[in-house]
Amino acid sequence: MRSLEEGGLPTDTEAEGALCDIGSLEAIKAYFDQLHGLRRDRLDAEGVLADLTGFGSVKAFGRSIPGIPFDRAAARFRMIEEGSHPVIIPDAEIEGDLQGLRKGEATRGTMRRLGRYSVGLYDNDIRTLRDAHAIKLLDGDSYELIDLDLYREDTGLDASDTGGRGLFL
Repeated sequence: MRSLEEGGLPTDTEAEGALCDIGSLEAIKAYFDQLHGLRRDRLDAEGVLADLTGFGSVKAFGRSIPGIPFDRAAARFRMIEEGSHPVIIPDAEIEGDLQGLRKGEATRGTMRRLGRYSVGLYDNDIRTLRDAHAIKLLDGDSYELIDLDLYREDTGLDASDTGGRGLFL
């Protein structure tokens, strides 16, 4: 194992000494060096970095300037991968807008207002809530929360455990 000074994790002797301060710059650097080493192939899965390096130059305004393809890099870069679906949490404030969406009469303004009452969920959570009959598909990709017991103002929407619920008469 490499020592902390060599860019690795602290050795046993270093862990007992002053070098084991997890807030130290050395420990933080070692952590991120190791993390990047483990995840290097996934950090730039879309190849955006390649777009921003190894570029040529173009002539503009009578001189040569770097021809960085920002448009191509921007089109391929996503901080958060897509794949989430909006789940609208019903509220008296948006009842009219929600009715419009249910009828397929939503405008851009309606969707903007409803967005403030929405939570983005990924496919597996949508599937879980749909299987539990806790959400209903409205228009296109938008869902409405039907089981309001799953939402709390202080914690948000809990899609973690909708299985195992039963209706006892």
